[in-house]
Amino acid sequence: MAVRDTTGLAGLAQALAKAEYGLVATEEASRELRSADLEHEAIALAEASQRLAEADCNVEIVIANFRAPDGGERHHSSAKAALARIDFETVNAIRLAAQKADRVAVFGNPDDYAELVSSLERNPSDPVPIGKKAELAARSLQATSDFDNDVAQLLETRVADRPDLDALSGYPKTFRASWPRSQTFPAGENPHQKAALYGSFFENFEKILGPEIAYESLINLNLAASLIGEFQKPTLAFARNGMAMNAVSGESLEQAFEKLSEQDLTLAKGAALAVNMTLNETLAQSLKGLSCASILAPRFSEEALALLDGASLVTSKEGVGYESLLEIRSVFGGALIQDRDFGSINPMQWQTPTRAQPLVDQWSDLIFAARFIRHARSSACVVAADERVVASSFARLDQQLAWSALEHSADKLKEAVVAFDEPIENGEILESANAKGVQTILHPGHGIVDRDNQLTAKADQLGQVLVMTGASSRKLV
Repeated sequence: MAVRDTTGLAGLAQALAKAEYGLVATEEASRELRSADLEHEAIALAEASQRLAEADCNVEIVIANFRAPDGGERHHSSAKAALARIDFETVNAIRLAAQKADRVAVFGNPDDYAELVSSLERNPSDPVPIGKKAELAARSLQATSDFDNDVAQLLETRVADRPDLDALSGYPKTFRASWPRSQTFPAGENPHQKAALYGSFFENFEKILGPEIAYESLINLNLAASLIGEFQKPTLAFARNGMAMNAVSGESLEQAFEKLSEQDLTLAKGAALAVNMTLNETLAQSLKGLSCASILAPRFSEEALALLDGASLVTSKEGVGYESLLEIRSVFGGALIQDRDFGSINPMQWQTPTRAQPLVDQWSDLIFAARFIRHARSSACVVAADERVVASSFARLDQQLAWSALEHSADKLKEAVVAFDEPIENGEILESANAKGVQTILHPGHGIVDRDNQLTAKADQLGQVLVMTGASSRKLV
């Protein structure tokens, strides 16, 4: 036993002692066993590694876990102190044990102890079959490999003569992802494509009812979850066909739902829906005929669960940390990685250079549109009114095409806020918008004085309000 995390160790040790295993413990493990008054041999970590390296090693079970390489203090201790805390000896012991997978079972996660205790009760002389030993060894070697990668990154950022500033910013010299497979799918985007999910998605989200989540549904669910994280007010957010599709806010989820049009409800078929409040019986009654593929909520009332059938019902856990996600895209021979666009949206930093200013009740729509449009695929244009997407145009080749696609929605443009994800290209778009009754427009601005002044002059000539956020919201995929 060579553990840093002693959770559950005493109970496991008692079960091992009852099954007549001799106990050998290092440091923290030895203190835990002494506290439980369990007889054992106390040894140093170095000696544990030596025993495991012996060809005639008689160890059958190893219980070991290690301290993270930075000890939680990467940015607050000296390089020398950080290196001194690296748990090389424990990792070496784990690696040696895993290399004897035909004889030694290696347990490191306290969550696995209960299974071992049950096996000891059933078959104390041989509690871990060879297949399970191989699985545990593979898991252990993955963990030690992750450890090596973390140490390499620590050396890059803390110990090198010239620390890598990009590595300090989260972009190491070598990018490595070690994610366990958590689910396979019978099909990907098309029936002939295989697919699988890797990582800890289902540690953040839990399917509590309904059919298994399909590949496309998971993509849409992830998009809806990302979108719903933008809003504090009760909100419904929809994603479909790999794109953020719609959102609507209100004083309650029920009131927000009432704002949706018949077309909105029709387009919700097969979509992922995310809400940011408890989904109760009243809303569930309204959603029954919607045919969403999946529904995400922090909680579902018991009455709602009884009403919602056909959709995969998923709950989100607190502290998911949407803002910490990276965007990773495969390219030939590697990957492109960037920070997710989750900078704060602060209207106090926006500029309104035109003589006309937004009305008081337009600010909520401006903020709503700014939150939604950065989830829309470029080039994009969003029309918002009463904190609802009333019309939109996504994934167009250029801004002019995005705007032109909204011409059939002229009846929805009057008295609404129009938002663009990129700086407005020219005054012609302002003239076209004015002809359709649009008076308030949100865009990033060019950051070039002459171009911004030209647009401001045109907007003033048309009596329009032009608001500049100062930050582009382009989204390629």
